[in-house]
Amino acid sequence: MKRKERFLTALMGQQPDRVPMFDFLFQQPLYEALIGRRPETYNAPDVVACALALGHDAVWLRLSPPTGWQPRWLDESTHIDEWGTVFRQSASSWPFDAPVDYPISGREDLRRYRLPNPTLPGRNAELAAFWQTGHDDLALTAGVSGPFTRAWHLLGYERICYALYDDPGLLVEIFRLTVDYAKELARRCAAAGCHAIWLMEDLGDNARGFMKSAHFAEYYFNRRLIAMSYADGWAAIHLEMPPRVPRTEFSAWRYWDLIRVVTGVSAEPDSPPEVRQQASNAFMKAWNFDLRWATLISSDDLAECRTDMGHAEYDAGGADRRDAISCPFKTPEEALAFDPWGSYGPRDQAELTRRFEEHYRQRCAETPDCVNMTGIYITLVSGLIEIFGWEMLLLAAGTDPARFGRLTDRYAAWIQQYFEALAAADVPVPCAHSLEQAATPDWDDIGRAALATVAY
Repeated sequence: MKRKERFLTALMGQQPDRVPMFDFLFQQPLYEALIGRRPETYNAPDVVACALALGHDAVWLRLSPPTGWQPRWLDESTHIDEWGTVFRQSASSWPFDAPVDYPISGREDLRRYRLPNPTLPGRNAELAAFWQTGHDDLALTAGVSGPFTRAWHLLGYERICYALYDDPGLLVEIFRLTVDYAKELARRCAAAGCHAIWLMEDLGDNARGFMKSAHFAEYYFNRRLIAMSYADGWAAIHLEMPPRVPRTEFSAWRYWDLIRVVTGVSAEPDSPPEVRQQASNAFMKAWNFDLRWATLISSDDLAECRTDMGHAEYDAGGADRRDAISCPFKTPEEALAFDPWGSYGPRDQAELTRRFEEHYRQRCAETPDCVNMTGIYITLVSGLIEIFGWEMLLLAAGTDPARFGRLTDRYAAWIQQYFEALAAADVPVPCAHSLEQAATPDWDDIGRAALATVAY
């Protein structure tokens, strides 16, 4: 058997031609003895050379910081990594230094905290370098930190222990955030050609676990690294073919009679919000949602000037029916002269980004097993409908198509600030609602503005 085949055969619980050989890390003295040099960094060429000298069948490589990133050194032995954790270097710590101070002390710190971006270029640099070596068909493995280890680096063990009793929800939130990060890194490891992925996690020592078994069960083990619904939904939006057709629903999660039949959980249109959310969550889990459709920015952001078209019956029992109708525009001329910047003004970009991230995290907490998102409902045509209503929109478009095209350009320029804030947010799946055909295709001014917004 070749090295990779031998290693993977054992991992799959089958019998290889001999026991595979592998070690997780090599120390500098071993490098010096086997290949005649002491590497300063844990790098692919030296790891491969050392593994081959030992007759191993696989290597482990660490994921890299993004291209160009450098740690901030506080003194000759102490530095801050990209997570904000302070590490201290010693003669025996290479290649992993010891954490000595932590960026999160409570919920206020967590609210302000921004995780590193796992999608930045350079993360797979050492994995890519492996394929340029004479690896002699070694199996390539990489690792991602587990949620407990990452929480330790963010909070410190002492604060973890306090949080178990004072605020266990803080731990659950950190576990969830770090699991989402680890999922993305694991996907990138797979894309880089890794044959196996390690979950690097310290959960105890040779005497006991670092938390009680009950705490692990309640707060930790329900944060699954890979949920099948998530994996299938993620594959589908990347135009890959999962084992089954993934599922999403636009609004079935608020059909209370259906929910009661499927889950046994009772909720009504006038039930408290937390009861309705609990029922919806149970329904989405029972029907195995793979993707949860959601937007944050809607007609509320146009409250200074918008049309109320009323609402037909859509929700169960007609709870959403509304007969009131009003339009702030009396004539098409008023509509064509409308200036979104004058009515709504500029928005605070940092606040918009914070809102997007908060909305996305809330959705992830409610439905952690599926692909979640946040985004913008009032994109171009959808936004114009909210502002003018269908009747005035069509009257204005038909009265002067060229001026209407310039109106759509003004609105596209105004709504762009929301897209820029969404692009800056730590949100892997953005959603933009769009009605792509609101009028005849030969209205070029409308088409160009709509295309520019969708392309952005």
